[in-house]
Amino acid sequence: MSKRKIALLVIIGVVGIILNGLWLQKSGKMPLNWADFLGMVNMPTSEREAVKTAFSAEETAIVEWVDEIAKYENCGSGIIDTNGRKSFGDLCFQETTFRTYVKKYNLLPQCEEAEIMNWITDGDFQRELAYRMIDEDIENWRHWYTTVAIKKVGLPQM
Repeated sequence: MSKRKIALLVIIGVVGIILNGLWLQKSGKMPLNWADFLGMVNMPTSEREAVKTAFSAEETAIVEWVDEIAKYENCGSGIIDTNGRKSFGDLCFQETTFRTYVKKYNLLPQCEEAEIMNWITDGDFQRELAYRMIDEDIENWRHWYTTVAIKKVGLPQM
């Protein structure tokens, strides 16, 4: 695939995520203030801390918890995890988990099935996915069992 096509797909994907977020916010189906958060993921830490004050206590707890998890996780372009499966990116997502939740939250509506995995090593995208997973069900912490239970990061303080 040419660099031009890849760049176009990335642009389409980003626009899709933004439009999806705006639609969710307008429809009232967005559980957290994700539209504001999306503008925050690339900010320096000092600026992120200032923006976090605008979030609710629950939202802030989830953001801080995922930040803490990311300090202990980092699988880069892929490592074999303790369960024998390959894990990818800042939050060490495995393919099955990544595909399941990306589809569940309809985060890449314009992507074809084969293109979804192009996003698995994107740290900001992984964080967005993790925020939604934890916001939906605190029991999703189990996807980071080793970091939470063995390395004793613990659960989000909500």
